[in-house]
Amino acid sequence: MLIGYNNNTGDNKIDNNFWADNSNSTSPPFTVYTPTASPDANIKNITYSSAAQIINPNHTGYWTPYSQTQGCNILYNQSIIRPKGNKTLSITEDTGYALCQHLVITAENLRKASNFQAEYDTIRAYMEHCAYLSNSWHSFIDVGQADADRSNDIHRFEEFREWLKKVLYYNLDTTYYCADVNEILHTFSWFNDQRGKDWRGNIAVLKFLVSSNKCPKVTAYYDTAAIPATWNELYSVWLDSVKNPTLTPFDSTLPTLDDLDLGILRGKPADVNKYFDTKLGPIMSDIRALENPFTSETKIAFTTREAVAIKMEIFDVLGKRYYSTEKVFDQGENQLIVQGKDFPHEILYARFSASDGTVVTVKLRHE
Repeated sequence: MLIGYNNNTGDNKIDNNFWADNSNSTSPPFTVYTPTASPDANIKNITYSSAAQIINPNHTGYWTPYSQTQGCNILYNQSIIRPKGNKTLSITEDTGYALCQHLVITAENLRKASNFQAEYDTIRAYMEHCAYLSNSWHSFIDVGQADADRSNDIHRFEEFREWLKKVLYYNLDTTYYCADVNEILHTFSWFNDQRGKDWRGNIAVLKFLVSSNKCPKVTAYYDTAAIPATWNELYSVWLDSVKNPTLTPFDSTLPTLDDLDLGILRGKPADVNKYFDTKLGPIMSDIRALENPFTSETKIAFTTREAVAIKMEIFDVLGKRYYSTEKVFDQGENQLIVQGKDFPHEILYARFSASDGTVVTVKLRHE
């Protein structure tokens, strides 16, 4: 998107603004405007920068040129509210394409500077905010390489694996899933202090992928090449380490996915929810009315583990629904305002339903 000014508003200032995509931005009466100085007289309270930048709440603002037609790159997680005649034009830019592009470029520059830890952190941020993009799976290769380069500490694989499990279902595309699991397999170079370098665990996961056909493009490769090669490597290590193979026979026992704490790979909702709830805490928690009983209004506060779609409904004791709203809430502390005028003066129940199936109900008293 480009931002333009409306020639009909009189002062041609950007605060009387118009948003358009590249295909329509030059159609009358609108004109694309390119700042020529910093600050620019035609752009109030915005500082021009020739390089793309992301705004945080401590900045006044930037005009941010952007060559792509997808997404607007004026503010990240900020609102622009300006008068437009008798109406208010309000635009909010969230974690959209511009932020994703910024994170990709930043990670590339950090790799060039050999700052591998910062690259690793940046790619993780990209995956956590931009997994919805169809090509996001490519970055699993990059984050895996950054993990390999950032440290010689063998325990880094454990931390990396837990993060890979966290983002495994941020995108439900098969290619995304398989790219994530492929990096999980690499972390078996050191599983933990108990299992060490875990060939058996690696084989167990590969055999699961073959039997479930979750990664159909590589099933044949896993079955005919990867699994036999890993067995051979395990056998060679055993053969080199034993003095008497007869007294110490080769152990071909494989762990289960649950032994490896990888039941989440099955993709069953119960396994996924169990993993997230155990490792990361419930999707929503600490739900309470800040004023209860309440008269004119109350605020219902709650905490979310991550950005999540939540539906909130309010019922009376007989199950009659008086109110319903649904939206995506950001990670962290959130609040909903309940207006007393909308409800009878009696006991009420507010039911919160999250997109993962979690349901929590809190009791309210309207006096």
